[in-house]
Amino acid sequence: MKQIKRKPGRPKGSTAKNFRPGSVSARIVPLLPKFRNTVIARMVGCTSELVRRIRLRVRIPVPTDETLQYKIEKIRRMTEAGLTVPEIAKGLGVKSVIVYKIARKHGLKVIKGIPGVRLSFDVNKLKALLAEGNTFSSAAKILGICNTTAFRWAKRFELYSVRSISRPM
Repeated sequence: MKQIKRKPGRPKGSTAKNFRPGSVSARIVPLLPKFRNTVIARMVGCTSELVRRIRLRVRIPVPTDETLQYKIEKIRRMTEAGLTVPEIAKGLGVKSVIVYKIARKHGLKVIKGIPGVRLSFDVNKLKALLAEGNTFSSAAKILGICNTTAFRWAKRFELYSVRSISRPM
């Protein structure tokens, strides 16, 4: 079996020593373990694509602690404001299960949501969206609810979409 010769070039796992002193790359490498690509790009004054390429070359993963610390702090502040877990989850853009896991792991006291009760949405928003000419499914997407929920609420309040006017509900 033939052995494939490696092309001469940089050794595996380059470090800051392999970069020219004072270059942008040499300034970026020490920041990689601490910050995310976009933050480093703003600090150094380069594109995040360049930071990404250097990160891949040096093989330093993107730190996840910063985002986790951000979520922990945000959960703590929202809980102090009196919000329930479903409301916090909606604010962070994650599922409630994740909020519960983070809270349990880091010892945060959270207010549980009432079982069987979902976050209510404004029926007036649904009315306005249907009046603008949106269908039930597009209005449901905009409001972040299920299509069936939008349809049932519309039926309850006798609202009609553009398509449903031509046929009875």
